[in-house]
Amino acid sequence: MSGNNGFAETDDTFKVAKLVIKKIKQGEMSPAIFVKELRRLKASG
Repeated sequence: MSGNNGFAETDDTFKVAKLVIKKIKQGEMSPAIFVKELRRLKASG
């Protein structure tokens, strides 16, 4: 998935936001979200 796409469901947005926050807390300064992570979260981006 390339580009900047929004999420169909608000719940999906929160799932991904939580993952980004977790990555930042673990020291990732520019956390990327990968397709496999979206699938694992069952987020439809």
